[in-house]
Amino acid sequence: MNRRLVVLIFSVVFFNTNLYSQSYSVDTIQYNGDPNKLINFVLIGDGYQVNQLNAYITDAVNLSNYLFSVSPFLEYKDYFNVFAINVPSIDSGANHPGTSPDAICPSVPFSSVNTCCNSTFDYANIHRLLVPQNYSAINNILINNFPLYDQTIILVNSPYYGGSGGGNATTSLHPTAPEILVHEIGHSFSGLADEYWAGDQYAAEKPNLTQETNPLLVKWKNWVGTNGIGVYQHSGSTIASTWYRPHNTCKMQSLSNDFCAVCKETIIKTIHNVIGSPILISYPTQSNIVYTNPLQFKLTLLKPNPNTLRVKWNLNGYQIANNIDSITLIASNLIVGSNVLSAEVIDTTQLSRFDDHPIYHTYNVSWSIQYFPVSVYEIGLTSFKIYPNPSREIFNIEFTSLLRQNLEIRIINSIGEIVYLENLENYTGEYNKAINLKEFSKALYFLEITTNDGIINKKLILQ
Repeated sequence: MNRRLVVLIFSVVFFNTNLYSQSYSVDTIQYNGDPNKLINFVLIGDGYQVNQLNAYITDAVNLSNYLFSVSPFLEYKDYFNVFAINVPSIDSGANHPGTSPDAICPSVPFSSVNTCCNSTFDYANIHRLLVPQNYSAINNILINNFPLYDQTIILVNSPYYGGSGGGNATTSLHPTAPEILVHEIGHSFSGLADEYWAGDQYAAEKPNLTQETNPLLVKWKNWVGTNGIGVYQHSGSTIASTWYRPHNTCKMQSLSNDFCAVCKETIIKTIHNVIGSPILISYPTQSNIVYTNPLQFKLTLLKPNPNTLRVKWNLNGYQIANNIDSITLIASNLIVGSNVLSAEVIDTTQLSRFDDHPIYHTYNVSWSIQYFPVSVYEIGLTSFKIYPNPSREIFNIEFTSLLRQNLEIRIINSIGEIVYLENLENYTGEYNKAINLKEFSKALYFLEITTNDGIINKKLILQ
């Protein structure tokens, strides 16, 4: 899948597609953030007349809620937005031409209707294969109403069993529709194969279909022997017997089951590929910084639930913090000249075991920080003293401000938290104060005094 790539597929159309080149209202079914940064599932209803669009939104909400109750969509729900485009059809329902060998079913009447996507049963001579045929109309609707789509879902207003995968994940409103949709999303979103034998024409190497029989070489080798994963032979034809699946009771085989571990891993890999990076914002936004004050660095992360993202902060090649979203650097943390701060984010989910998982699911951001300290005389202070240092509780701080200037006096702990703050406006003359740190932990602290022209940095040892 090419993210944000709209492919225009022109095919034979059954009615004027210009009708679907206009703008329609778009309902937000699930919103977790900026559509430019998250994965967007977009629904189009087919066979819903104008007076049925409220029912369409209800159906869309119900299907979306079910999809994100199923693992691994459940864990990665916050990575997704869901929108529904309100496109009316002239007629209600779907086509059922009765052309497939299994089409004779008294409970499913033959029909020919005019709908926006021209969905039909009996596609490829299979009654349950429900396919929207008007690809040009679908693409026009998307381009004109939600071009940032990542996956299209066609919701067909028919009570009879049917669905399909491919570019558009399609389902009817049969009572099993939620299960059908999740199964078809497996095909459309992540390229999964059926784990029942769908037919010789569908045989191809897929994440969950292979002709490799060696458990040590099969593409899901890291799962073999756990969670029911093995190398299981297909049956149904001569060709089928040469192909193998990873599980015997996966949702890609029968609707009532969970996705097997191999299919979950594949879906998570697709999520990572489409999203690009779970680092939504890194602050500061500029990558080259000249140090002038205590600097805060912060990541806004797109987190699974439970959160499996792990963060490592490194300064000049040494780890200084982990599993926190922000840190503060002070002058005493830095070396004179160029410094490099980096944050490494990795998704440690236990649902992925493929060999290159640590590489493909690790994301980095870095900053270059220039630090050039100045002396106390250069920033207008003289007679600077701290005593005693080390101290058990009280530090006496003395200096003289030669100029009338604004001063900010901070004492900061080793993780960047300010434990003492004093602001002096238009200050000149002598400063002499005893600062009591008795209530704080015995540790290394940092005194920073900011003047109009620079910063003084000194270490305080509380013992």
